[in-house]
Amino acid sequence: MSMSKTEKLSHYAVVFIAVMAVVVSIWQVRISQAHNRLSVRPYMDFFYGWNSDGYLELQLSNQGVGPAIINKVEYFYGDQKFNNWDEVLRKADLIEKRKNSYTYTGNSPFASGKEVSFLVLDIKETETNLITPLRIVIHYTSIYEEYFELSIDL
Repeated sequence: MSMSKTEKLSHYAVVFIAVMAVVVSIWQVRISQAHNRLSVRPYMDFFYGWNSDGYLELQLSNQGVGPAIINKVEYFYGDQKFNNWDEVLRKADLIEKRKNSYTYTGNSPFASGKEVSFLVLDIKETETNLITPLRIVIHYTSIYEEYFELSIDL
């Protein structure tokens, strides 16, 4: 029993439609995955200036919609790299001017919408040259283990 041309064309059309349905499904899954990653992406940022008490304040915040996992914080003064605030502030002769600082260890979660005073120094606007060679680099990831880096030169 042989098939007519119409029946053959009908069978090819069914196979084509099935293949296209698989392609569209894979495409939709990829779009959905990209959307999910973006919907929980952290966006870390620094803000600094003088607070109401007249102190220089460096704030760290997460303006994204997902948590950040802070893996490592690096402190630089000039060309030298330091492991914590105490070391870098001693090198910069600012340890006595510190009013507050916040230290993160490896794999520290930082929630969406969170804001902390990362560093508060008792220095005047005319003394900003004291901190000029200070640089902070924060290495962090999203919950999808996407790597990000945030840095600021003061």
